[in-house]
Amino acid sequence: MSNPPAPSLGPRPSLEAVRAYYLRPDILAEFDRAARVRDLIFVYRLQGDRQDTHVRVCSEKGAPLHVRLQRQDNALLADYLDDFFGHYHDLIMPYPWFTIGYDAGAYEITSPAYAGPQSQRPIGWDSVVELDFGWRRSFAELYEGLQVLDDFGIHYRAKFSGHHSQHFIFPAEAMPAAFRERPDKEHWTAAINKIGAFVNQRSPFLRDGWPQMGVHGMHSAPCSLHRTWGLAAVPLTRADYRLFNPWMASLALAAPVANWWDVPAEAGANFQALLDQTTANRRVFDMRSTSPGPPQYVAATQARAHDLAVTLAGATDQRQLTWRSMVQGRPTADQLTHPDAAIRWFAAESLAGQTTDNPIAQLQLLLFDNDEYVSQAAADRLCQNGGAGLERLLDDIDKSPSGLAFWAVQAWAGAGGTATIDTLVHYLRQGDPPQQRAAQSLLARLTGPASSHLTGLLSSDREDLRLTALSALLEQGEGARHILETAGGGLAQSALRALDRLDTPGGLPPRAVALAAHLDLVHAVPVLVHLLQSPDGKISYLAAQALTALGSVALPPLTDLLASPRTTVRRRVVEILRDVAAPESLPALRQALDDEDIKVRQNGVRGLARLGELSGLEALCQDPAPAVRRAVRQALPTRT
Repeated sequence: MSNPPAPSLGPRPSLEAVRAYYLRPDILAEFDRAARVRDLIFVYRLQGDRQDTHVRVCSEKGAPLHVRLQRQDNALLADYLDDFFGHYHDLIMPYPWFTIGYDAGAYEITSPAYAGPQSQRPIGWDSVVELDFGWRRSFAELYEGLQVLDDFGIHYRAKFSGHHSQHFIFPAEAMPAAFRERPDKEHWTAAINKIGAFVNQRSPFLRDGWPQMGVHGMHSAPCSLHRTWGLAAVPLTRADYRLFNPWMASLALAAPVANWWDVPAEAGANFQALLDQTTANRRVFDMRSTSPGPPQYVAATQARAHDLAVTLAGATDQRQLTWRSMVQGRPTADQLTHPDAAIRWFAAESLAGQTTDNPIAQLQLLLFDNDEYVSQAAADRLCQNGGAGLERLLDDIDKSPSGLAFWAVQAWAGAGGTATIDTLVHYLRQGDPPQQRAAQSLLARLTGPASSHLTGLLSSDREDLRLTALSALLEQGEGARHILETAGGGLAQSALRALDRLDTPGGLPPRAVALAAHLDLVHAVPVLVHLLQSPDGKISYLAAQALTALGSVALPPLTDLLASPRTTVRRRVVEILRDVAAPESLPALRQALDDEDIKVRQNGVRGLARLGELSGLEALCQDPAPAVRRAVRQALPTRT
C-alpha cells in the first residue's frame, strides 16, 4: 500500500483525498471481493437532501443492476467511482455521511462463466450486531461475545465502523449446508437468534442486540469511509481488539486484512453442533475451540504508521507534526489545549508511554472534552499514570460522559493482570465512597481475573466486602458456579442454592438481582440492599423491586440508608417504604419529609397517606416544590 504524499489526518478530509482513497488498487480489490457474492451500494447525500440517497453499483453506465463484479472488472468499478466523484463533486454536501455498503443477502455463482443475475443462486443472509456505545465500550462488549464464539469454533467477521462503533457479522457462508441449500428467512433468523441468546447468557454484561441478530438489510463494507470523521471501516480479528486505536483507521493507514473473507471448512458443522446442543438444553458442550491467532490489522498498521512518520519529517502542518510525534512516542503535552480536536487527541495519545509527569489536572479536564476520542485518550492516560491519576478517574467514574472513564479503567485492569486487580481491591477496602463504588462495579466485570480475590473476600470479616464479592459473582450467573463451589461457607452455599432455584440459570442481565432474590432469606435482604446502592441504575431499580416484593422483612436495614449522601439511594428507599406501607416504616417516612430532595419528600407524603397517617402534613402545604404541595393536597381529605 502506498501512502499519499500529503496524507489527510483527522476529520473532514477533502473530497480529493476521499476519491484517491477509494481508487487505491487494494481498496478497489476489497470492494471487488465483497461484490462477488453481494450487491454493493453507495450511500451519500446531495445538497439540500434530507434523505440519504442509495445507488446500487452499476455494470453499465447509468444502468443500476444487481450484478456480480468479477476481479477483471476492477477497471469498471474504478471508472464508475471516477465518474461518480466527477459528476457529484459540486453536488455532494460539504461533509456528508458517505459510505459504501452491501446487502445482507448473499449469493453463490452457479456457472464458471458468469452471465449475470441468472448465474446467481441465493444462499442466505448476513446477520449483524452493531454496538454503538463509543469505541472503548463497544470493543469491550463485543470482545466478550467473540470469546464465547471462539470457545465453540463459531466463525464470524468483525470490523470497526469508521466512526466509533463495532460491528459483528455472522456471514451467510458460515451457516450449515442445509440452511444454505434452502434458505428460509424465518428458519434462518430463529437459528441465528438462538445462538445470539446463547452468547448473551455467557457474556453477562452484553445488553444489546445478540438475542435479536436476525437478518439485516444493509451494512457498511470493510474499508468504506466516514468522511466527516476521516476514518475508514476496517476489518479486525479478535487478537486486534486489545491493541486497536481509532487513529489506526485513518485514510492514510486503512487497508484490508488478508483472509478476512475466508470461511473455514468446518464453520457450518460447528454452528450446527452448537445449535443442536442448545436446542437440547444441554449444560455440557462438545467444544471445538479456535484460537484468535496473532494480531493482523494492528501489527501491519503500526508498521505503516512508522513508515509514514518518516516521510513527514519536514511537515509544517500542526496535525501532521503532532501525529508524527504520537507515532514516534515523543510527548507533546503543550498541544493538549489546542483548538483543533484532532491535535488534542494526538497530543493525549502521545503521552501513552509515560507513567509519570503527565499533566493530571489538564487530563482530568480533557475527560469532559466534547470530542470522544480526546476524552477517551485522557482517561487512558490517567489510568496508566496510576496513583493520583487513577484516583481522579475513580472519583469521576460516575460523572464522565458515556461512562468512558469506567471502560478505560476496565481495559487497564483487564490488561494489567494481578497487580491491577490488587489495586482495585485496595480501593475497595480503603478508598473513599466514590472509589469504593467504582472498584465494586469494575470487579463485577472482571470476575475471571479477579476470581481469587473475590473468593477471599467472601470470608472477610467486613460485611460490605462480603456483599460486594457475592454481588460481583452473582452477576456472572452460572459462570460463577465453580468459584462458589471452591469458596465454601454459608454465603457461597446460599448462592449455589439460588443458582439451582432459578428457572433460567442464564437469565437476562442484570442477573445478580434475580439470583439475589433466590438466596436464602437471611442472605437475600442484605445482598439486595447492597445492590440497591449500585451505581448501575438498572440494577438499583430491580433491587428495589425485589425488596418491595419481600415486604416488611426487608425494611429494617433500609432505615439507615435515608441518611445516604446519594440522592438516588434515598429515593429508592422511600419508594420501597411507600409501596410496602408497613406500620413499622412510619418513623422513616416522617424523616423523609425533611429531606432536601423533592422526590423523597413527595414519596414520604404518599407513603404516610397510604398508612392513613395524615397528622403534620398540612405544614407541607407551604413546601416550595409544587410536586410536594400537590401530593399533600391529594392526601388530605377535601374540606367543605
